[in-house]
Amino acid sequence: MQGERIEWSQVTSHECVEWVETADLVDSFARLASGLPRDSEVVVTWADGSCPSLVIQTSELLRVAADVFEADFDTWIVCATENWCLEVHHDGTVCAAYLLP
Repeated sequence: MQGERIEWSQVTSHECVEWVETADLVDSFARLASGLPRDSEVVVTWADGSCPSLVIQTSELLRVAADVFEADFDTWIVCATENWCLEVHHDGTVCAAYLLP
């Protein structure tokens, strides 16, 4: 991590996309997460440490993604079973990758 961000330059197979509005972010998330099984559990964590993390199935997260992303300015989503991670940063980037175990 670099500060509060993942150092994506150190992740070989990542993809980063710019977003401006929440609708852009939701579309990018749906595309970046398209390889995840819909019944996979993911953990959502926000930058605000007073917000508890959320465990939710990918299919449900896709349904409420706009609300999830509007809950705080930075968001991380991790799927441990698929070794997948996504980071939304308030600077207007969303990055995701399958990570090595």
